[in-house]
Amino acid sequence: MMTNNPTLNIRLANQQDLPSILPLFWDDKPELKQACRGEITDDMQAIFELFEHSSDHFLYVATLDNVVVGTLQLSFIPQFTYNGEIRANIEGVFIANNAQGQGVGAALVKFAIEQSRQKRL
Repeated sequence: MMTNNPTLNIRLANQQDLPSILPLFWDDKPELKQACRGEITDDMQAIFELFEHSSDHFLYVATLDNVVVGTLQLSFIPQFTYNGEIRANIEGVFIANNAQGQGVGAALVKFAIEQSRQKRL
């Protein structure tokens, strides 16, 4: 349950969010931070740019009072085994340690399901 009624918003991530998104990964997977020495690499920037220009892959952030506290990747993938049917794939759900247990992850997943339904999947 959220306390003190903070405002939860979910939106597409932007370049300015990268310094807030990456620590979410690093908290959960410290080896990722070690591999890049805790810095935003050119490869990370390039991957993010792929998301920005894709119509099938999206990176969302959840913010509480305008502070990034969660992220989720949503991809739409045609399935060969289902006659090309498009399937939604949710992955990379990461929540800040101080926001866990407040429903942020559940809200992100619910949002992703709603986005998928809007695409009629």
